[in-house]
Amino acid sequence: MPENSSGTETGIDSLMIAFTQDELKTNIIRFTDENSNQEDIREYFGIKGGTGDKLLAIRKTFLKDFIENGTKYIQKSLYRSFDIRFVYYKKDYLKTNSYRVMRHLGKDDNLALIAFRQQSQDGFNHIFVTEIVGDKNAVSLRTREINYYFPLYTFNDDNSIDLHLREKQSNLSDEFLSAITNKLGYTPTPEAIFYYIYAIFHSPTYRTRYAEFLKIDFPRVPLTSDDQLFRKLGEYGEELVALHLMKSPKLDQPLTQIIDKGGEFVVDVGHPNIAMAKLSSIKKATDLQEYQKAFGNFMSAAIKFVTNGSKTAKVVNSAPKTSTTIKKSSSRSLKLCRL
Repeated sequence: MPENSSGTETGIDSLMIAFTQDELKTNIIRFTDENSNQEDIREYFGIKGGTGDKLLAIRKTFLKDFIENGTKYIQKSLYRSFDIRFVYYKKDYLKTNSYRVMRHLGKDDNLALIAFRQQSQDGFNHIFVTEIVGDKNAVSLRTREINYYFPLYTFNDDNSIDLHLREKQSNLSDEFLSAITNKLGYTPTPEAIFYYIYAIFHSPTYRTRYAEFLKIDFPRVPLTSDDQLFRKLGEYGEELVALHLMKSPKLDQPLTQIIDKGGEFVVDVGHPNIAMAKLSSIKKATDLQEYQKAFGNFMSAAIKFVTNGSKTAKVVNSAPKTSTTIKKSSSRSLKLCRL
């Protein structure tokens, strides 16, 4: 996939990334408030130079632009594995915007493979998928393990805001398409190829056989001339993509459940060793502690398995204390446990 780049880096996540659109808007309003002095803003957002200083210097411009155009810059973003938040994606305000690639994501059911050029730890677990813009640390926080995004489709008319109006073309190289056509005797759809690749990269056999190579370069795609094998792997890959995007119907019946007892939300983890947890008194700090306790070791084990030990668990710890957000966060976490 010739069109690719590293993920985005805001340079000041405390301002530019939030769990909800309202929270993100509140952050920006507070940051651009003319009645607030810069030192208070520095302390509140933890600014220590870099992008934060750049934005402090243009606060008036930032506010004016936010009032006039702010809504169109707020986008969903893959912040960490399975952790979707909202980012203020105005490319001139970000430390690394990766706009050349990220502009292709977010609409029209496009997919992007997330992969790495290098590993700094043993064990290859560094493949993921997204439909939306993503952070450069979405899958790994390690310095050497920069996340690269490979969109399945690109859109060559950058002047059109609506991706549906742009001309869509596959991001698979002519050389690769020629090679797979020669192997199979026909040219599969880009989606079929994507699913095949996703299955291959998650294969334990592949990861073991090419373990040393995967430490030093991007994973390479072995091709097969067995059409039946290609199609079967494609089916596995498609199912895995749906699971990782949390769109699979298999996740609609989680192992755990949230019970609404007249406004009192209770988490039944479906595990004999973990007590049910009440989440109704949302103004008390102990609520989220109870929520975390309710999932206990089961949640931790699930997160560690599906995210390669990333910090996705912070979604539970730091989600805003509102009933709507807790319910949404809980629902997503229940699916994560199922996964």
